[in-house]
Amino acid sequence: MSDSIHRLFRLLRQCKLDHLLAQIGNAMRGMFERNEPVMTVPAVRLDGLAPVPGNVTVASWSLSDLAYLAIRESNDFAPRVTSVHDLVALCNELTSWDETVAARELRDLSEKDTFLRFAVGFPQKQFWYQQVGLLPHEFCRQVELLEKIPTRIGSPLNLDEACRAETGLALRHFRVTLIGLLAYGIRATDMTYPTSDGTGLNFDDAMTLANMKTAIDYYTTDYTEARDSPNAENHFFMKPLVKSSTNKILNVNQFILARKATEGPFWAIREYYRKVASADFMNEFGKYFEQYVLDLLNTCLRPEQFERIPEKVGVKTADWIIHLPKYRLLVEQKAGLAALSLKRLYPKVGDIKDYLSHLAKGVRQLDVTEQMNSDSRVTIKLLVHYETLYLSDGILRPATILEMTPPLASNERIFFLDISEFEWLVSIVGQDQTIAEAVIEKKLERESSPGAGREFYQVIPLVTEIKNTYVMDKIDHWHSYIPGLSERIRPTKRDEQQDGPQ
Repeated sequence: MSDSIHRLFRLLRQCKLDHLLAQIGNAMRGMFERNEPVMTVPAVRLDGLAPVPGNVTVASWSLSDLAYLAIRESNDFAPRVTSVHDLVALCNELTSWDETVAARELRDLSEKDTFLRFAVGFPQKQFWYQQVGLLPHEFCRQVELLEKIPTRIGSPLNLDEACRAETGLALRHFRVTLIGLLAYGIRATDMTYPTSDGTGLNFDDAMTLANMKTAIDYYTTDYTEARDSPNAENHFFMKPLVKSSTNKILNVNQFILARKATEGPFWAIREYYRKVASADFMNEFGKYFEQYVLDLLNTCLRPEQFERIPEKVGVKTADWIIHLPKYRLLVEQKAGLAALSLKRLYPKVGDIKDYLSHLAKGVRQLDVTEQMNSDSRVTIKLLVHYETLYLSDGILRPATILEMTPPLASNERIFFLDISEFEWLVSIVGQDQTIAEAVIEKKLERESSPGAGREFYQVIPLVTEIKNTYVMDKIDHWHSYIPGLSERIRPTKRDEQQDGPQ
């Protein structure tokens, strides 16, 4: 163990844990409200004997990791009450520790696997903190997928009962309560005694104190559970609230708490079915996702602009063809989700390859479909995955194709994109085919200069100002689910003054 590790852990063991966690929670709330995943803090370093003022940048994901390590190493009865300067010093030590961990984790790997671990882990761990503005989009999708589509297609599963069995609250009540929890978390790090009085949170019949306490209990972990969790620092993805030995309930990661307001019901239902050892929900979710894409195409495109590819006995083909004058877009959709283990800085190579093998099945289906039909137009093959996987086209696509055996008949013009990017592309096709083709041409151009950024979310703004109108206009549950929702979760001026580390 290096001196930096000794120094980090020695400092953490001196820190009064509940105070440090509250300090981290305050800092995270401030960054969330400013929509800035990092904060700059004044610091002084010694240059010889002279103090030199400067600034230190602290990242939200580093603070979250620091909170986990503090829980692992310290307790509420340690003597040191930390200042903001102590927090900065701990973050600096964490950086040194990370470098040592990186050397250990990557030491015995091949160059290819080293690149894969870092290229997958780094963006999955960090990039979503920089895109919290897209959480309302995910909220809209989740409402469609879990509340609208199952009823419309006559799904045999009772998701309401599953959610109630897991959380104590029916699906809609749970979702509304999580919105209230998000709003309350913006206002307070200490969530021990929640109240709806005078905070503007009593905006729905489901938003009661009893329901809020039920949701808080569901997402609260204690020190022992966090220390023993096999997910280590990713334990906060499941439970971002921490109960101290002094019975305080602290919101240590407002970013993850906000994610719960969008995806919390999905994971609660999934957990219920996992506990009863049933694959029924994930099988049905694949059907919900198929219907979701069909709704997207029906809403944005004319009937002659797309068609479902007929199924063939014994042959796995892609799902859709979208017709453009110059191009035919073959589309295969995958609803599978990446394991939580991929969302850490150094995921295991085996976990990465397991997920790549899932994506590879879709790539193979696209390849087979391309060979089955001749067409004078240029074929573009799109693998659409439900989950947001940052740099999926730049990192996961080449890694997937590289591992495929036997090799593809054609590995050209295959692109990966998440459902958000696909919605955006389909929105453009429906509004202007010429612009849609310009997007495809720009994407093909970027293949020869990938350093310039070749993900669809990077390419589209270079061509057009058309937005993702499907989520923003057609299924905008963010504004309709609870009227005035976006305004209700804004902090008061008094709250804004309390958003920094104390």
